[in-house]
Amino acid sequence: MVIDFWDVGQGNCCVIKLDDNSLIIIDVGRRGSPLVDWLNDRPSFPTIRTIVLTHNDADHAGALPAIVARGGASIEGVCALVDRNIEAPAFQKILEAVRGGERNGFFRLERLERNKIIWEDAAKGIRLIAVYPGMLDNIDAANPNDTSGIICLEIKGKTELIWPGDVPMQKMGESCHDTEPYAITGPHHGAPSDVRTPASREAIRAVRPKFNFISVGTHNSYSHPRLRFIRQLEVEGCRVRCSQLTYRCERLRVNARDHVLKTHGYLGLRAPRGKYVSCRGPWRLTLTNGQFVPDRWDEEHLRIIATLKRPQCLLGRGWKRGDQPFQ
Repeated sequence: MVIDFWDVGQGNCCVIKLDDNSLIIIDVGRRGSPLVDWLNDRPSFPTIRTIVLTHNDADHAGALPAIVARGGASIEGVCALVDRNIEAPAFQKILEAVRGGERNGFFRLERLERNKIIWEDAAKGIRLIAVYPGMLDNIDAANPNDTSGIICLEIKGKTELIWPGDVPMQKMGESCHDTEPYAITGPHHGAPSDVRTPASREAIRAVRPKFNFISVGTHNSYSHPRLRFIRQLEVEGCRVRCSQLTYRCERLRVNARDHVLKTHGYLGLRAPRGKYVSCRGPWRLTLTNGQFVPDRWDEEHLRIIATLKRPQCLLGRGWKRGDQPFQ
């Protein structure tokens, strides 16, 4: 099993490659996602077991119509929430894409809810399961981020990876406490809505992830990721990997479009379109003998970010300029 956390700019996308070369995709990025370009590069469209949308914001689901239009017959399922007014134009566009695919018999459309087993390999004790939201959580949520899906990859009963979409940290803490996963993503591009509350740090302590991959755009207008959140993670021993560099770490390098480490090509993945500056770029994990092994670019990435003016992920763990970054 190979898990690629993609760099899609200000969006989310992860691709899981199974033993038989079929794929599971968790979020697809916004319209123009490099995932679409990568799929179009294939000599034949790969089999996609399922596409899971943690919620229906454009930065998570915008590329879905293009993927369905190109490879509908090779997609076995789509798993999504009904998390907003179905009359909203953006949601209608996504809904129309999946409605057409299901009516044509290409794939099945299923609701994403707590305890939904998205995929499993019983022989190896591996399964991908939704742990949030329940139906009432979905109905009662004040906004779509509050009811974003939380997806877990379990190996022999142990939660190892968590995709929490855009949920507040408190929700992830309640749903995934005491799991100690190898990695999580985000949530909300490193800016969970409750980052300024005690619940954020309490949730980090409850979940205790080892790594966090934050998918963020260089020129995003939301001040993502939050420096407070990065420091909370690093202080609690969770090591942060950001896909793209922002002004908060190195303004001159961003202005010069000087990439820290452009791993897209090294990993055989497509880079985002438009102007951006890669920091870690995409991040690949390979499951070998029940253990996750990161790609070989982690140490090189740490070496280079130690030359930045204000590398927030290093500063968060008490690093000072001149220190060795390999802590």
